[in-house]
Amino acid sequence: MATENENRAPEEMTGAEEINENSPAPDGKKPKKSGGITGGYLARLVITLALVCAVIAALLATVNAVTKNKIDEHKLESQKKAVFEVFPGAADCDPYEEETGHDVYVVYGDKEKKDIVGYAVKASPVGFGGEIEMMVGIGADGKTTGVSVITMSETPGVGTKTNSESFLSRFKGKDGSVAVGVDVDAVTGATISSKAITAGVREAHGVKVDLEEFAAGKGAAVDSSAEAEPAPEATKEPQETKDPQETKEPQETKEPQETKGPEKEPESASDETAEPGDEPEFRENGSDGYYHNGVYTSDTDDAYQVEVGKDEYESLLEKEDDPETGTDSETKEP
Repeated sequence: MATENENRAPEEMTGAEEINENSPAPDGKKPKKSGGITGGYLARLVITLALVCAVIAALLATVNAVTKNKIDEHKLESQKKAVFEVFPGAADCDPYEEETGHDVYVVYGDKEKKDIVGYAVKASPVGFGGEIEMMVGIGADGKTTGVSVITMSETPGVGTKTNSESFLSRFKGKDGSVAVGVDVDAVTGATISSKAITAGVREAHGVKVDLEEFAAGKGAAVDSSAEAEPAPEATKEPQETKDPQETKEPQETKEPQETKGPEKEPESASDETAEPGDEPEFRENGSDGYYHNGVYTSDTDDAYQVEVGKDEYESLLEKEDDPETGTDSETKEP
């Protein structure tokens, strides 16, 4: 009977014959449950993750070692290009060896590196769109020789206007106290970017570089006679004088015509006091009387008033000028 039960498939076993895992074993012990996280599984998981991280780190280190030299070369090339932009007449440059917290280059005026004309400092002010990398040239006299922007992320068409020769040239010949609105004018609509560039110039001037000590170690000399080129004030004038119409204003206003006014004043001396609807007083030059609202009145005799027209006014003047006739008594009002 037992042999037949053993040979039957599990599907053919009745419910009474199924094994209950909760039922006690024949020896009276409860069977152990399978499954769950064991210590060995955790150990294998940690070791696997550690190996993956180690492989990734090794790959990153390898890539960095391969590309580091190229990155440094590209950085040095872009910075040297900026150095020669702020020192147009320079022949060569060397990195400044002392620690300053900035990338500094000593600039030579000759290929033999015997004539030091100044130094350049890379500054990184923060503008409206983020950090601005720029190179500032400082001559041996302590004046700015030029400013060059290496990278910037300012607003295109607005903040990027500060990266123009017309704006950057305004800093030539300035010292470390340069300020927007005092020494240089900000770009219209880009005040924050203009102040950032100005702050970068001040930052560069704040870096202490001992050219004399550097020259002594290199067997060179500092050319203190080389002065920084002053800021070209003429660059602003063309913008202000580009409007030739401004110079033609005197022709448009025709001011000489306005000088004719005083000649008419004697004819209308009481224009300002005349009431609305009244005609102005009319007085001939040198006359002793005046004509107003159809009535002629003598200055010498207020009672002498005659209602006349403008055509008769001249004849009355002739009577006043005649010493024999004097005042016409027949025309006086009773």
